[in-house]
Amino acid sequence: MASYSSLQVTIFLCIFFLSVNANEVTVGGETGDWKIPSSSSFSFNEWADKSRFLLGDFLVFSYEPGKDSVLQVTRVAYEKCNTTSPKASYTDGNTKMKLDQPGPVYFISGTEGHCKKGQKLRLVVFVPHSSAFSPAPSPSDGPAVAPTKKDVDLMWLPTLFLLMLFVLLGSLTVLKRFSDNRDLDSVRRFWSEMEKDGHVPDVVTFTILVDALCKAGSFGEAFDTLDVMRERGVSPNLHTYNTLICGLLRVHRLDDALEVFGRMESLGVKPTAYTYIVFIDYYGKSGDSVSALETFEEMKNKGIAPNIVACNASLYSLAKSGRVQEAKGIFYGLKNIGLAPDSVTYNMMMRCYSKVGEIDEALKLLSEMVESNCEPDVIVVNSLINALFKADRVDEAWEMFMRMKEMKLKPTVVTYNTLLSGLGKNGKIQEAIELFEGMEMKGCPPNTVTFNTLFDCLCKNDEVMLALKMFFKMSCVPDVFTYNTIIYGLMKNGQVKEAMCFFHQMKKLVYPDFVTLCTLLPGVVKAGLVEDAYKLTANFLHSCGEQPAALFWEDLMGSVLAEAGIDSAVSFSERLVVNGICQDGESILVPMIRYSFKHGNPSGAKTLFEKFTKDLGVHPKLPAYNLLIGGLLEADMIETAQELFLEMKSTGCIPDAATYNFLLDAYGKSGKIDELFELYKEMSPHECVPNIITHNIVISGLVKSGNVDEALDLYYDLISDGDFSPTACTYGPLIDGLSKSGRLYEAKQLFEGMLDYGCRPNCAIYNILINGFGKAGEADAACKLFRRMVKEGVRPDLKTYSVLVDCLCMVGRVDEGLHYFRELKESGLDPDVIQASIDTTSVNKATSFQYPFSLSFKIWFVISRKIVSL
Repeated sequence: MASYSSLQVTIFLCIFFLSVNANEVTVGGETGDWKIPSSSSFSFNEWADKSRFLLGDFLVFSYEPGKDSVLQVTRVAYEKCNTTSPKASYTDGNTKMKLDQPGPVYFISGTEGHCKKGQKLRLVVFVPHSSAFSPAPSPSDGPAVAPTKKDVDLMWLPTLFLLMLFVLLGSLTVLKRFSDNRDLDSVRRFWSEMEKDGHVPDVVTFTILVDALCKAGSFGEAFDTLDVMRERGVSPNLHTYNTLICGLLRVHRLDDALEVFGRMESLGVKPTAYTYIVFIDYYGKSGDSVSALETFEEMKNKGIAPNIVACNASLYSLAKSGRVQEAKGIFYGLKNIGLAPDSVTYNMMMRCYSKVGEIDEALKLLSEMVESNCEPDVIVVNSLINALFKADRVDEAWEMFMRMKEMKLKPTVVTYNTLLSGLGKNGKIQEAIELFEGMEMKGCPPNTVTFNTLFDCLCKNDEVMLALKMFFKMSCVPDVFTYNTIIYGLMKNGQVKEAMCFFHQMKKLVYPDFVTLCTLLPGVVKAGLVEDAYKLTANFLHSCGEQPAALFWEDLMGSVLAEAGIDSAVSFSERLVVNGICQDGESILVPMIRYSFKHGNPSGAKTLFEKFTKDLGVHPKLPAYNLLIGGLLEADMIETAQELFLEMKSTGCIPDAATYNFLLDAYGKSGKIDELFELYKEMSPHECVPNIITHNIVISGLVKSGNVDEALDLYYDLISDGDFSPTACTYGPLIDGLSKSGRLYEAKQLFEGMLDYGCRPNCAIYNILINGFGKAGEADAACKLFRRMVKEGVRPDLKTYSVLVDCLCMVGRVDEGLHYFRELKESGLDPDVIQASIDTTSVNKATSFQYPFSLSFKIWFVISRKIVSL
């Protein structure tokens, strides 16, 4: 009881001494007023820096009431002169304010514009040091018996001890507060004050300094501080290194953090689970689940038992990337290391299942979680509702929502937004409206996203007029997405004029974005209002103040073409180019050329090109030429493409490898070998270097024209140069050409040499060679190749089985053919399920049979034909 009384007395004395020593300080000095500084030579902050403010002091602000005020604000509001949400506000004209919290304090004027003109104050409140608490001597009223030294020690010892502890903890609190506010200047000033007062920094104080330096981005000083600590005989501890690592990771200096981590043990500090968790968390949030998992495993290998926090951090990274197998390994391995999953563990695991669409597993886990008395959070339930909607399990999603009450979860606005989105996608408009109308009653007022979600649902289900009606009753501020959604609904409903009117209303409150333009313009152009579309575009770009990138025009024209068609798009484009609104005419031309080719009108594409380049003065570049040449050649308009190629070179536009490849391929396919070689030789290292595709096209062209030996000569010439790396597309035509010309031994030799040049045979190469041996009647060689193919991990396809079965049936080995047919069915290859009915009456067998099979009709027919012929 006595000790309790002593403590009470001590606390009383602390408060008493603080109040006795409190001072009143007039802001700005004795004759100062709280007003805009009259000259640039005076600053409230400079005045504050020259003063010392102690805990318990009073600040006095003197100003004219009604014309000015004092606002106490946060650091951010102080820096931005933001008067909207002050911590405290005073308007009485003679404000007296007690400084009752240590650390930085910020004040600004509440009158508009005064703060930016210098009427702002930042000061630091210090905790009085020990001398401030020393009791002042009082005059004696008369002689008294002097207490003995022992009596004095016993009387003041608890008080002095507590006061010293108060001062020490107070200093650390202030220093930590400065650090948390990222106020490095105040940290340095306070550090200087501490040293003046005789405080010797210990490892805790130094660690706070390291934290402050990291938060201020002064990492060089932070590293230097570690050296200063060692010089003063203070060894950095685990918390110091963890603080430095956290600071480095905050600014994504991973390499430096790893270097500090790697040196810790050599400096006598062993990392703990927390150190590893910091890295796991960083990797998880950076999307690097591989490194997160590796760090988790490294921690276990080092003999550090992972705690539940480490497991949860690892699960977070795996859930984010949807790596469900690894996540399951950690989750179900918890019992082996003596840990039980907590709410976070379950939530992370359910997120992982939801991410990969394994909703049933997530639901099972939810039930297990509830049975284990772990509380699911609303975020996970929201994601489960969303996943159920995506899987078209609408009723179950609604049941999950209804279960939230029994799980003691209150639906958030995100819950309602998720439900509204799901109902909208499933066309359940009435249910969505009822849900929306009940939100306010449930204590969850809708936000802008809620309205946007509902409007999207209504507009996509042809209820734009209802959306408009609700729009004008919105209880929150609409954003650009709100307006875009309504515009989309009006355009979808064919209400072009109304959409334009709504757009002009939008501009008064919200700045339209690119989506707005792409939503509105296609319908306006389609309605024949080309002039209006032109003005909308011109005004939009004028507001932007700069010419947009090429991608802007390509996307915009793509939208216009898809909605309005080529003729209207051309009229709109002409207007933009002629009036200089689109200075990069090629960006508009390219989508229109592409559209013409896609709709089977190559001549129209050429006409468009000529119109824009010759009549409207658009200067085409390489992409436009390549697109047009490639399209013309695909349409077999070789001569037109040749003329364009020559025109291209005459204008100074240098063809690239792709341009030459288009023409070379066309010559090869049409058998124009002389033209192919002539163009191939035209390419030179000085103008355009042939690439691997070029060489493959020439080789393929030679083989197709029957010039297999010339193709082989070219191949060996390229190999001998040393810069050529052949691919499967190089070997395919050569092996095929040799096989078809009966030179199977050479084809097999070329096949065997592929790996020497770093090219692994693929399924297509095996198919070519198996087919060659099969056609030659060498079934054993074909089967051997097939087995080798499987052994080397190359999966056979339908073509492989078809060729092999055909080969075996040709030589009368029908049973083996049937064996491979069954193997095909078991392999999972199932492109078509065809009910085949093969009538064999032509061989005097009046029976017919049906056989369902997962194979092309050709293979089954081959087997049946061979069976019948035997």
